[in-house]
Amino acid sequence: MTVAKIAIYGFDRLGRAVFQIASRRKDMKVVAIVSRDDARKNAELLSKDAIYDALSREIDHDGDRLVVDGQQVPVLTENVTTQWRELGVDIVVDCYARKASRAAAKSHLEAGAKKVLFSAQGDLVEQICLGVNEEMLPEAGSVISAGGATISAVAPVREIVMSHAKIESMLVTTVDGIVDCFPKTDVCCISPETACSDADSDCRCHRSSQNRALPAPALTASMSEFVFTTSKSISQEELNDWIRLAANEPYYQGIVVTREEAVTSDQAVGESFSAVVDLSQTDVQGGKLASVKLWYDREWGYANRIVEITADFAKVSHTKTEI
Repeated sequence: MTVAKIAIYGFDRLGRAVFQIASRRKDMKVVAIVSRDDARKNAELLSKDAIYDALSREIDHDGDRLVVDGQQVPVLTENVTTQWRELGVDIVVDCYARKASRAAAKSHLEAGAKKVLFSAQGDLVEQICLGVNEEMLPEAGSVISAGGATISAVAPVREIVMSHAKIESMLVTTVDGIVDCFPKTDVCCISPETACSDADSDCRCHRSSQNRALPAPALTASMSEFVFTTSKSISQEELNDWIRLAANEPYYQGIVVTREEAVTSDQAVGESFSAVVDLSQTDVQGGKLASVKLWYDREWGYANRIVEITADFAKVSHTKTEI
């Protein structure tokens, strides 16, 4: 089995969640961390998380290295990317909440990294969302974006609905948790401006969609209300059946799950799914105006998708490497 060498660029809450998940996998190895803090501080933050349970591992530091179960990981200072070639880095996972761009990726690639994955969305960078467009990964090139937590949650559910009814317009309202290390631009679907054109009738997003985010004291849990109009009349029962049946399909396993009873914010904390759909709260008015409420942990759930996309990204070969 080929083991991909990963560098995590940015070790705030999202970066630490990515590390927790990636470091448990056998198909990848974290060979470097870039952080604002030193190894001692990162060891403390990793072992004493305020929200999630600590890793069931021995966590320590040795000089400028983080030590987890005896395995040492170099902790580099910000903007130090000159070691990617020396460390044999296959993929840099950029977890800083900055806009993804080929210009931002250039330094990583020139320093020797083979590929770059951004946690934030951006222009001219292919966004890959599991449950939506992962089949585009082989053609995406050496720089991609995982889009964002809200994208990862809403887009698969929208895809399920669109497989049964055309969506004419949509509005997404997101209630975010108080642990805020994500940009508020993370509230749209696969970028309408860059992923489709007016002439693209098969587009997976709609220019008529609108999005907004509201803060709320819910720790890392977020709730998005997906309101949309359809071209044909549907019922609440039909809508629930579409989502329920799709969630049981292998394609959406680990991505979308449904709950028959009301979901609360504390239940969403620590969920690894992209979206936990509350079927008790779906609504259809007048046959064509519908609403779906879905919950997710915008750190832990999204970190799982980042790691899964990274694993898939490592397996594909690209001929498109220009920046």
